[in-house]
Amino acid sequence: MDQLSPLVNGRIEQARYRFCRISEEDSILPRSFIHLLPVVPLSQNGPQCGLVALTMGLRYLTGEEITVADLFNRAVQSEFTKQGEMFEASDLLNLSSHPSIVSTLLTPLPSPSTVVQSIIDRSLILIPYDCDRNHEPAMRKGVAAHWAIIVGVLVVGTEDGDISSFPEDHQSIISDLPPERLFVLAYHGKSKHLGVWSYADLVASNLQMTQLGDGRREEDFIVKDASLGGLRDKAVLLS
Repeated sequence: MDQLSPLVNGRIEQARYRFCRISEEDSILPRSFIHLLPVVPLSQNGPQCGLVALTMGLRYLTGEEITVADLFNRAVQSEFTKQGEMFEASDLLNLSSHPSIVSTLLTPLPSPSTVVQSIIDRSLILIPYDCDRNHEPAMRKGVAAHWAIIVGVLVVGTEDGDISSFPEDHQSIISDLPPERLFVLAYHGKSKHLGVWSYADLVASNLQMTQLGDGRREEDFIVKDASLGGLRDKAVLLS
């Protein structure tokens, strides 16, 4: 926690407070646990959120200076994109191909326990969602579809005190983990600050995306499914 900015620490405390408010008054749950991978954030230029999220993940896992421009050129050549947009999770999966990377299309979206175990195993999750004006998950029917990369997890409890790292024997903590206890730590191309989001909110935001939006013309992008079926209930796991 010490290496995090005051802004992110504040967001983590807000997440803990939010959970305590919705918990049963007599419920006593374990203390809070956190695991964060040291992924370096990148900013996007134009509608390149998916490519930027993928670049962050590939750089972290491979140690190579992979660039957004490299992925953009490959995506254009493969007819996955025109301006950098990625409206198909399967296309982003194809772009993630690398000799040292194992990538998987996750559909349906992973359970809270799977998300936590993936991060502990040093894997990353690219996930599309509907972005609010403050960059948090929203319910806008998909008109602000955006990609983020999950780089950490926070499992909250009602016990006061410092947040701990997960112990080696952590299965009892994450087994059958209720969605409301999980907050994800995520980067996206519109901010270099970590987002701290309810995983339940993130999933709900993803699942309600059904519209491209009036401000996005299909002829300006490559959109294989205008109802956003290429994003809904899908994520990409990088290991």
